[in-house]
Amino acid sequence: MSDGGGPTAQIARPGGEEPPRSVKWSWGEKPPQLYLLCALAFLSAPVGLIAPDNFSVLLLTIGGLALMTNPVSGSGPIRRQRYLYPLVALLIWVGLSLFWSTGDRQAIDGFLKLAIFTGFGVLLVTFARELREKDKRLLGRWLIPTVWAYCALFLFDRLADNPLTGLLKADADSALPGTALLLLSWPAAGFLFHTDKPVQALVLLMTAGLVQAGANAQAIVLAWLVGGMAAGLAAVLPRITAGLLGSVSVIAIFAAPVLAAQSGLIQRLMPGALALSDAISNRPLLGLGLGGGLNAAAGPSGTLPHQGSAILQIWLDLGIVGAAILGALVTMLAFAGWTGPPAPRAARLGLLAAAFVLAYFGHGAWQTWWVATLFITGAFAAALPDRLRNR
Repeated sequence: MSDGGGPTAQIARPGGEEPPRSVKWSWGEKPPQLYLLCALAFLSAPVGLIAPDNFSVLLLTIGGLALMTNPVSGSGPIRRQRYLYPLVALLIWVGLSLFWSTGDRQAIDGFLKLAIFTGFGVLLVTFARELREKDKRLLGRWLIPTVWAYCALFLFDRLADNPLTGLLKADADSALPGTALLLLSWPAAGFLFHTDKPVQALVLLMTAGLVQAGANAQAIVLAWLVGGMAAGLAAVLPRITAGLLGSVSVIAIFAAPVLAAQSGLIQRLMPGALALSDAISNRPLLGLGLGGGLNAAAGPSGTLPHQGSAILQIWLDLGIVGAAILGALVTMLAFAGWTGPPAPRAARLGLLAAAFVLAYFGHGAWQTWWVATLFITGAFAAALPDRLRNR
């Protein structure tokens, strides 16, 4: 005789107890992480423009609040992100490099910062991935006007001779806010494409690149162009785009020391590239250890090439082993980003291509603001709506 309980009653345990249900990563109607990610999107423009080197503080603040509001259990959502394996391997190799580094206490502090940023960054990316479709759309509605405002403020700042960036940073480097603006524009455009606003998405991407055209922005403009080509190809040929992006990135990583030593064009695009290449040749297998290569790469005046290539910095500190792990990371990120509808995959692969070019030509590997910016932007890219995955 049926008791009207339906399928649930048929699987109930003796004594009327229902079987336990998994509640891991179940956040209810409106998870607190959604509001924290919206706050992160809102704060990205003023921090990125006025104090871009404080992106690390922004990451730690939002990541810490996210951890306190939802101390999660279970590693399933993290294990599904297979690109985290080479990321963890890279972090482990950085830690091991401390044994042969001459960076002393500063190197240890750098490793601890990198580990903390990685932990909070992975947490935010995981939270963003696990949001529901409508929550992701809400996040997009916060991010899009933020990036538009960022473009407007950036243009005003450049035309008016940097009055905004001078508020908190007297010696503001235009490459720092420009990098953050370019990276944030990709997930914002992805949200616009997803909501069937392709014209606005293209205008936003064009604006984010054109407002930066000019002297001392060659690397940013190059990254903008390469990212656009990768995104366009990914929209129609995602698997081929992922393969090309992975293979070209690996070749470029392994060829970086040779190109830096031989090519005058590369040396103009990579400040300090020749000094870094010479230091790499002294110990190419294991590198000089985290922080150990800075003194070796300093010129006769003792000036360090802080704005040198991130790829060369990894070669210098971690050797060919670190370069190989980085190549695996970029390749796995490329193949993780090609799935899904055209809009999110185009935005993700465009972002990855642009970020790689910026890392190759523009910035040092262990600057905390750069690492934090990558994780913040990666969280927004992970939150792009993807109906094939979240049904």
